[in-house]
Amino acid sequence: LGYLLAPASSRAEIEQKTRRILADIFGMTAINLERDGLAKVGQLYKVTAAAAELSAELATLTSGRPGAHHLTDPLNDLLVCATNLLLASARTRGNPAMAQAFGDMAARLHGQPDFAGIHSRLSKLLPMTDDPRLEEAIVALASAIPDDDGSDRGIALAPADNASWHSDWRGATQAAARIFFVTGAIGLVWAVTGAAIVQVALISSAIVISLASSGVSPSRAMRDVVIGQLIAATVAWSCETFFWAPNATGLQQVAAMSPCFLLFAFIRSHRRISLSATDYALTLLLLLTPTHSVYAQMFPPLEKAAMAASGGVIGYVAFRFLFPINATRRRKMLWEMIKSELQAIALAQAGRGSASSWRLRFVARFLKITHWTFHELHSGERPEITMRKGLITLALGDVVFGCRAALRQTGITPDLRRAIEAALNRIGRSNRENARLIGALKRLEQRLSRHAAPGSDALRLKEMTADLLAQLDDLQQLRGTPLGASVEAVPETS
Repeated sequence: LGYLLAPASSRAEIEQKTRRILADIFGMTAINLERDGLAKVGQLYKVTAAAAELSAELATLTSGRPGAHHLTDPLNDLLVCATNLLLASARTRGNPAMAQAFGDMAARLHGQPDFAGIHSRLSKLLPMTDDPRLEEAIVALASAIPDDDGSDRGIALAPADNASWHSDWRGATQAAARIFFVTGAIGLVWAVTGAAIVQVALISSAIVISLASSGVSPSRAMRDVVIGQLIAATVAWSCETFFWAPNATGLQQVAAMSPCFLLFAFIRSHRRISLSATDYALTLLLLLTPTHSVYAQMFPPLEKAAMAASGGVIGYVAFRFLFPINATRRRKMLWEMIKSELQAIALAQAGRGSASSWRLRFVARFLKITHWTFHELHSGERPEITMRKGLITLALGDVVFGCRAALRQTGITPDLRRAIEAALNRIGRSNRENARLIGALKRLEQRLSRHAAPGSDALRLKEMTADLLAQLDDLQQLRGTPLGASVEAVPETS
């Protein structure tokens, strides 16, 4: 019934959430374009975190319902493009006219039930700015906005070579090793002892470990798993002991099981134990097997319930001590992937990809990072620092792609070429925000000042370099250290 009735209402609800967040992004973009100096990262984080939470919700819907990606993919692309616009507006000069236009669109979108008119209004903004990054962000968002008739265009965020830029190979390898180790160890106990009842613990732990591997902090989620399994074990034992008559037929046993299944609805709707509902259902189905199935070996109800409930405990131990994973580790691993890609672009002999596609890929990843930062609560990194790191990464990408474009020009002077190559080499090889990296960027800014004619590419690259230095200085002030101090590895800043 849920599968048949949910799609229509879910689409309307998800689209409403997307429009609300898009309106908030337009409002924050208006604030960014009214400012002087650097954007306020605290306000940026609140809006970006809301977009990240909805993006994670869309990913959950995609994995939980066949064909849901036809709804979620266009909306997720829209969130990525909208966040890209938000971050682009935080790195451009003030523009009161555009700020007024985005403020009007925010008010309009808050009061309408669809996306009608937003595409045309975005297109009219293009002549109002001379910043290529903001122009590209507006064009990308306009292409992701549904048509006035409600149809979705969608865009391709993956690179042209179809590389799996979003794949976490390290995390996947660790998850596979964890699953094989745990199931292998329990299987070895079964083989050595010959106790067939161990198969219940084997199946229970395998389900728990495989399903929880993609969670933000699996070891924390084990509490909900254990609660669900304990409730299921108690209900299954009660059903077998009190509800199943000794000579009941299979049909009678299934009828007696029905109240146990209906209990799922109560657990799912309860505020404190709703997250345990799925584990309750899985464990209950594992334990209650009608006796007319001749292939099913029967075990004492209490021992079987204890074995099934042990799956959550085994899962907790595995996630706690075997390749422990949490939001902080996931966030750091993704920063390392971003750093490696940008350093490879800086050290490449020839141009590698376009700046606009790289920015969209980064923003899609940054939404995940923001989501994990949000779930770290007060135990992880400060949100303001995460937000500033995102802006620094975009500024660093601008400098890298700007330098690569400058090297392709024929009229570049030898001293400027050497400064650009030195900056790219330092960006590509630095592991810290050290004095050498800061010095290379400052020397590049000085060289560019000598060749910065009004409206030239050199002037634009000089502005990008100055913006990067300002962002780095602000990050170090947030940390309480002077610019250029080697206090933290660049994997989390570039």
